[in-house]
Amino acid sequence: SSSPSSSFSSSSSSPSAATGAAADEVASAVAGRTAAVATEEAVADGTFTAVFRYNLPEIWWMLAGAMGSVVHGLLMPAFALIFSHMLQTLSERGDELKRDTARWCLMFTGLALVALASIYAETILFTVAGARLTRRIRLLSFKQMVRQDMAFFDRPANSTGALTTRLSVDAALLAGMTGTRISIFIQAAANVVGSAVIAVLAGWKLALALLACLPLIVLSGLWQMRALSGFSSGAKSALEESGACASEAIENVRAVAALSREALFCRRYALLLEGPYQLGKRKSFTVGVGFGISESLVFGVEALAFWYGAQLMVDTAHTDHPFEFLDMMKILSAVLFGAMAAGQAASFMPDIGKAQAAARNVLSLMHTVPAVDSLGDSADDVDSFGDPPRQARFHDADVRGGGGVE
Repeated sequence: SSSPSSSFSSSSSSPSAATGAAADEVASAVAGRTAAVATEEAVADGTFTAVFRYNLPEIWWMLAGAMGSVVHGLLMPAFALIFSHMLQTLSERGDELKRDTARWCLMFTGLALVALASIYAETILFTVAGARLTRRIRLLSFKQMVRQDMAFFDRPANSTGALTTRLSVDAALLAGMTGTRISIFIQAAANVVGSAVIAVLAGWKLALALLACLPLIVLSGLWQMRALSGFSSGAKSALEESGACASEAIENVRAVAALSREALFCRRYALLLEGPYQLGKRKSFTVGVGFGISESLVFGVEALAFWYGAQLMVDTAHTDHPFEFLDMMKILSAVLFGAMAAGQAASFMPDIGKAQAAARNVLSLMHTVPAVDSLGDSADDVDSFGDPPRQARFHDADVRGGGGVE
């Protein structure tokens, strides 16, 4: 045991030492936040590269999935080629019709098996890579959240609902920024290149005329799939505010019920949902107009293709290399089917703006170093606090000075 006076003297510190420690703490905090701001500015210019580094452990999964994406992208040009020959076969008669029909039907069956294998491989491989990235980002984000100091949680942007919403939504958006984005880009590129090669080899004049309309057809397919699947509201900040309101009300439901504030929180939640609702109403008109324009574009391009194809058939009827019906169907099927498929694939492309905003939020959180880092790996962070406190057991302690302490 020890006397009270010796205990107090050993635990006291001089004012100058306390002032020096406080100054060092402020300096380290300012330096840490300055480094965090510099890191945020650095990753803002290369968001995709910074996020892709977190997905590097799954690089072989994505390479194998990219091969599946190439095969998937070539499916529609192959289908257009087989479909054109099938239409030509239907004009035949007798045994020749039966023989050629059986051959092209076997081609369709083989194409179906290739589609099954390639799409399965592409989906599984990129989904697994994206799921692992999502898990890794969520674990690292949660670790960064729990290591922050109390000032971090006092900011309005870092409320409980906003952080939990960010933890669940932002990590999922990052998965679409790497795997899904790469997959759809490769698929669409292979689709367009394969369709263009088939069209040019069949007849370059009609092919060039239809390839000039290719952006309109791709846009048409994109608008159609967006109209069928629906536009997201895009009001992330408003949804975060409503999520924070609901989360805080549910977490403190006893206090809300005791103060009879149920109606107040319901009105506040409904008010926060009004913004996304109005935005969705306005976008519904855009979807309707876009869907109508996209359908009209497809029919217009088909009219142009049949008119110009008929002109080429008439002009080359008595030449050494006549332009035939089969050539026109190859070009029309390859360009139209391929462009529509590319547009529909592009519609599944995640919103790049949302993904980049989520990436900036996550990367900013990753590089936010608190002044007091309880999970720091450096030796300086651990040694600055000295030895961890030892456990003390009190036996018959007396506040008037009696008793002993081990």
